[in-house]
Amino acid sequence: MAVGDFDTYYPQNPWEGIEQNKRPWYVPELYRVWRQATVYNRFVTTQFNMNGPRASEMYFDTLLLPHADNDPLGLRDMWANAAYMDSKRRKITFTRYGGKFSLNRYEERVNYWLLNGRAGLVNIISGDNGLGYHMVEVLEKLARNAFLSAPPRALYGTSTGVNFNDITTSDTVTTALIDDVILGMKERGVPTQQTGNGSPGSLVCITTPGVLRDLRYESSQAGNENAWIDVMKYADGVRVIRGEVGSYHGVRFIESNRACLYNAGGDLLQTTIKAAVSVGDGSPDPATTLVDGVEYVGQPSAVHYIAVDDVTGFNVGDLVTIHVDRTSKYGVTNGLDFTDGKAMNRRIVAIDAGNNRMSFDEPITINLTTDLGSGVYGYVTKARNIHTMLFLAMPNGVVQGVSQPPLIHMPPPIDDFDMIYRFTWDAYLGYTVFEKDAFEVAYVAGSNRLVGPRHIR
Repeated sequence: MAVGDFDTYYPQNPWEGIEQNKRPWYVPELYRVWRQATVYNRFVTTQFNMNGPRASEMYFDTLLLPHADNDPLGLRDMWANAAYMDSKRRKITFTRYGGKFSLNRYEERVNYWLLNGRAGLVNIISGDNGLGYHMVEVLEKLARNAFLSAPPRALYGTSTGVNFNDITTSDTVTTALIDDVILGMKERGVPTQQTGNGSPGSLVCITTPGVLRDLRYESSQAGNENAWIDVMKYADGVRVIRGEVGSYHGVRFIESNRACLYNAGGDLLQTTIKAAVSVGDGSPDPATTLVDGVEYVGQPSAVHYIAVDDVTGFNVGDLVTIHVDRTSKYGVTNGLDFTDGKAMNRRIVAIDAGNNRMSFDEPITINLTTDLGSGVYGYVTKARNIHTMLFLAMPNGVVQGVSQPPLIHMPPPIDDFDMIYRFTWDAYLGYTVFEKDAFEVAYVAGSNRLVGPRHIR
């Protein structure tokens, strides 16, 4: 695989298999947001099932090559044993995903759309708070989680760890870990093509800003800082991947906050949410309290805290995760399930210890109104952050199967005064690991810093 071969996969997207004359006119707008914001999906190969939503699964069959028997044949043998071939199969299960924006007709974006048609819809699809952004975030999580679902090719920490609970604060990234990944790739016959001439090879790593900070520090402490090559020093000779920040030991590094699994590790502190939480709840009263002394956050009519079982051990400034799903799959008993679609990270800005209440820098933006049992509506978790390093040597590590590409729907208002316009998207697709040797994941501890001093937790 030559340097830059990943680039040929950039045009792939969930709409690519649709004939041009059948595509809705707004697909280019969705694709523009897709190209601008995706990180993990750039390295996902897309396949299409033309049966549409009638199909629930998609299969890929591959032949297994025969063994090369090099034993000699008898001089007068008339028959030879037939070489045996077999097959293997991968399956993608299609699942429906989607989201909705509800906007009042008096909002500027709705008025602009009603007056300007397609040009106005661009404002609703694109932007940091548009429908396209929501779609990208959903599909990016699905792609990331697919890559992280292949434990046989995983390293936990820098020693002999086997799960998240084994990762300690000393298990930060090292040059040795990177070299070990490269060694494993080579022994499995996966080309990494280090050029040795100052240009990067074809091995790509998606990781966190904290890991890159620690890697630069480790190399400087070892007197090896010149091994880090800033992307601007080789950009003229190599097509740069969006988000690429530099190269180290021939590995091209892409920076993404999505690579950090906040509060998914050990050193677990967890409390239960004891009262239902509605969207908009959880941030201080904007009529009386500024967040960080600067921002009036949320709405005065909301509940300005969430009620928990116990605030002991939690502190103002902690970045916690609010979620509904727990798992012991990764070695942490009842730990955070990072695949939970409702999980969101929030920074604690106020604690009422007497009433066991917490307030956050931003309101809760999903309803936590379902009783999970015994009056528990969710969990607040503080734990070690797990930093992921996804090393990709060639395409096809994960394949996305598409039965129905993402579509936008704009149903007419149904209230008495035609006040609420709804904009929705949905898709019918799935992801699966395809070439498990094409990539490897390392899980490490790493630096984080929102405000105040840098820390490794």
